[in-house]
Amino acid sequence: MAEIMNVGTKLILHTSILPLKQSDERKRMTPEQKKYANITDTDIQDQIKGLTPSGEAQIFKIIRNNDEKYSKNGNGIFFNLSKIKQKTRKQIIDFLLYCKNYESKLKNEEQNRNEYKKFLTEEEE
Repeated sequence: MAEIMNVGTKLILHTSILPLKQSDERKRMTPEQKKYANITDTDIQDQIKGLTPSGEAQIFKIIRNNDEKYSKNGNGIFFNLSKIKQKTRKQIIDFLLYCKNYESKLKNEEQNRNEYKKFLTEEEE
């Protein structure tokens, strides 16, 4: 648990170029598999870079809980995204989708609040 508390670190990913899936393989995929197959390592890396320190800590927690290999030093936490288990990859993607959805909801709520404030201010005048 002490490792997660260090929120000042940055997660750094090592990605490798993976061959595109053949069309025959895609035909045999379930809809859920296709959903996750469309997300590239680069997409995941970009999303992780945009997370808050607590979000990065959650990603590290997923990696650690799934017994993935990682290294840690003064520059951050390192893991190879192309070598993690499919289960771990799915959990990371699910967390990133949750964060994106939550952020979108917050923005919508903020816009609604601002509209109400404008409306109330206009009525007072």
